Amino acid sequence: MEAVDIAFDAVRKIAAEAIENLHKIRTEEDAKLQIITRVLTEVLGWAHSDIGTEVANKGGYSDYEITDNGHPIIVVEAKKRGVLEVGSVERGKIKNLKIKGPSLQKTQDGIFQVAGYANPRGIPLAVLTDGEVWIVLRPHVEGAPFWEKETFTFPSMDAVLNNFSTFYEILSKESCQKRLYRVLFDEIHNTRNIITKKIFYPLDSESINISKKSDLAFDLDRVFENFFSRMKGDDDPDLLMECFVETRESRVADFSLEKMTARVLGNLSPEELDVEEELSKFISDAVALDEGESIFIVGPTGAGKTTFIDRFFRKTLSSSIRERCIPIRINCLDATGSASTVISWMVERIISEIEEQVFDGVGPNWDELRGLYFAEYKRRSRGVDAKLYQRDKDAFHEQFGRFMAGQVEDDREGYLRRLLRDLVDNRKKLPVVIVDNTDEFPPEFKVSVFQFSQSLRREIKHCIIIYPVTDKSAWAFSKTDIYGIYRTKSFFLPTPPPREVFRKRIEYLKKKLSKENSSDVEIRSYLSNRGIKVSIKNLEKFADVLEGAFVNHEYTAKTLGELSNYNIRKTLRLSRRVITSAVFKMEEILAAYTAQGVVSATTSKRFMNALLKGDYELFKPGDVAEIIPIFKVDEKVVQSPLIHSRILTLLEATLLVARDVDKKHMSISSIHEYFEVCGCSEAAIDNSLLFLLSSGLIEPFDPSVAEISSDQKLAITHSGRAHLRLAERNMVFCEQMALTTGILDQEVSLRIAGEFQSSRNISSRFDNIRQIFAEYLLAEDKKYIRIPEKGEQFECQRNLTTDIERFLGDGYGPYDEASRGKGGLSLQRKEGILVTIDFFSQQKGFGFAEAVEVDGRIFLRKEVLNSAGIDSVWDGDDLLCDVEFSEKGPQVVKVHDIQSAQDGIEQKRCEIVRLFSERYYGFMRPLGARDLQEDALFHFSLCSDQEIEKLRLGMEVEVEVKSVSGRVGPQVRRIVKFH
Repeated sequence: MEAVDIAFDAVRKIAAEAIENLHKIRTEEDAKLQIITRVLTEVLGWAHSDIGTEVANKGGYSDYEITDNGHPIIVVEAKKRGVLEVGSVERGKIKNLKIKGPSLQKTQDGIFQVAGYANPRGIPLAVLTDGEVWIVLRPHVEGAPFWEKETFTFPSMDAVLNNFSTFYEILSKESCQKRLYRVLFDEIHNTRNIITKKIFYPLDSESINISKKSDLAFDLDRVFENFFSRMKGDDDPDLLMECFVETRESRVADFSLEKMTARVLGNLSPEELDVEEELSKFISDAVALDEGESIFIVGPTGAGKTTFIDRFFRKTLSSSIRERCIPIRINCLDATGSASTVISWMVERIISEIEEQVFDGVGPNWDELRGLYFAEYKRRSRGVDAKLYQRDKDAFHEQFGRFMAGQVEDDREGYLRRLLRDLVDNRKKLPVVIVDNTDEFPPEFKVSVFQFSQSLRREIKHCIIIYPVTDKSAWAFSKTDIYGIYRTKSFFLPTPPPREVFRKRIEYLKKKLSKENSSDVEIRSYLSNRGIKVSIKNLEKFADVLEGAFVNHEYTAKTLGELSNYNIRKTLRLSRRVITSAVFKMEEILAAYTAQGVVSATTSKRFMNALLKGDYELFKPGDVAEIIPIFKVDEKVVQSPLIHSRILTLLEATLLVARDVDKKHMSISSIHEYFEVCGCSEAAIDNSLLFLLSSGLIEPFDPSVAEISSDQKLAITHSGRAHLRLAERNMVFCEQMALTTGILDQEVSLRIAGEFQSSRNISSRFDNIRQIFAEYLLAEDKKYIRIPEKGEQFECQRNLTTDIERFLGDGYGPYDEASRGKGGLSLQRKEGILVTIDFFSQQKGFGFAEAVEVDGRIFLRKEVLNSAGIDSVWDGDDLLCDVEFSEKGPQVVKVHDIQSAQDGIEQKRCEIVRLFSERYYGFMRPLGARDLQEDALFHFSLCSDQEIEKLRLGMEVEVEVKSVSGRVGPQVRRIVKFH
């Protein structure tokens, strides 16, 4: 049953009881006690803790002040039953009566009284009631005195019952949190503008047909499903492990986690150590420590935190350490979400994991249980059951078995703690509890989970607790007292560039298809087991086509990643939509590849058309959740078709100047204040915010609070930025939205439809369609939003207007699809930015750098260095340079200077303590170093091929070490000498 239906049953009950007790409801206090308070709490859903009484105000004391998360939202003035007289013949109907009108003449003193309490403090709603009559008003109305406006007046309890949905939408806690009252009052305060509007569509959604696809396209769809979209790896467990995109941060985190695991195992059983040589010194130094570790793996959504952890235990840890670990995975998405039950749920999940891994899934046998409860066994055999033990051991064992069964079933937490101690003390195993997916839950849930897991760690001491969390959760944790009590360590994993994700998967595909690594039989088996009937030859071409489309074309990969908010599953789903669309013309690309041996460039225009249209002839709204009709307007709320873009523009401007996670978010009240200057109504803003939230274009700071509450803060998402860029500058996006977006002006709608169906050439038709649509957007926007001509804070809004005006001409913009160069993407250039060398191969003559202003790795060629008079650079060096962006991604095109300061570089003698040979990197430790934070990352690119073959653990090397700003741990700049 819906909440409103439950509330209606409650108000009917209160009304019936009030009629029976009319003779007892004589005073104002009687009305408050028997009717008003009950309606507020039992019907409208306000908690008693939300309601204050006799609250001091400038004009006196208000009877009720209702707050939402501490913010006052409603003032209620109560009167004695029967004193409020409403001049209305139809007392059973809701009325929108003017405050200064004749019908409310006898209630005006009470109305001005309650408005006087609310208005000075900015409280948005005021209510005057005697328990039977309910008068609801806005005490502050923009552009007019409130007394010139209308109220929602319920002249009797029958009027409340007959119009309960409206009563509930205005005053209930649920509706107030969504600010629905703003929409309702906007309708009656602006009657000449707010009506249910007719929306016209140039092309009806039902008339958009599916495009015919070839048999090959259908087969390739199966390929894409199997190689790219099945992220769980259910039928290919190596996929996630092999396709994880490494970053410098993930490499450091890998090695640090390995050291922590070894250290705790060292504490657990130092005399039985059997770990890799490079960890022995570390463990012996740490044997005296007696605590486990709590680790936060921090990264944005899409950073691959869970995959990183799975990969760490399957691939990174040495087999000797891995065999002694018991990873216990707790996925909080499987919990109910209640903080009151999450502990018992966690207990059961951990017990189940231990029993599955240690006791073959059936739990301990009788003797193993006796080991868990051996102290009780000895105590009973010597104490209360000593006679039975001496007389009949079998009977004693049966009785003790019943005792253990009771303990196991009745004290589950106690049973869990015994299992954990058995793992550590007797089996010499290391429990590693991984608490995943807590981000979406409220703070009280997170605190319960954190505190319980910490209590386990403190009791058994030798264990590791890992919390994968987003950067927003980590920031919130840092501000919460409970998290500061315990010692924790954090590692940050950045979101991998989509190009690298695609590159990894394509490499994996090619590896599976390579005849050098597998026989034809093995390859066919790998494919046929997955139901793929495409020839081996075509699949090899397909892999090359994918590489040309998504790896060698920066714009496509970046756009897909942004639209999906870097959710890898959604990114791959979108890429499959592109590659299998009839627009993409896979047959032509494969034919050209066969004839020429090279993959033809994928133009941005073809890519965007394939992305928007998918399987249809045109973009079909609702066909794909990641592409939002950004110019959509609401049928009931007056708003500009640019309102969504204008809010995104404001939030993007906020993001670009922010220095931390909190500052990237803007409060809803600040958004209202900003647009109030532009003459935009609160109802229009709130309606747009709800749309943007539900579409994933903006996100709340606290993901557990989905509604628009008074203290909520919002930020633009990657998808929001991508949609803003498309709305401002993308010709294909503009024309597809023009054809399928609902338009308020029927004449404009008919003009667009006429242009589409005309006999002119397609280029001229779409030029005209974009121009008509842009004229409509700008004209409608001016009706409802007035952007100030001055003020730095409104410059971004003026720029948005300028960008839309481009569609009135040729529409070209820096992200446009017009064929103005190879691949259709105009080059962009950033000058004078500081990049840091990640690694550079002197032998191969190229390397990669990183920069704060640039997503992904930046390619650097030796020729560019030589043209600047620089012979070589080393890992960790800083360069002041110009970076250019093309289809193949960012690359350094000019170097101005090397910024590295010599005082930041130290020459040290180190020993190699870890080699990841298959990944071409390792770690060195300065001789005699006690602080393990001095372990320095080094890339094999610093070595010649002959030197790489000689690398071994314990080898001593003379190196230059540099601490790189903004990075975790030092980096080996260059190798001076091998010893």
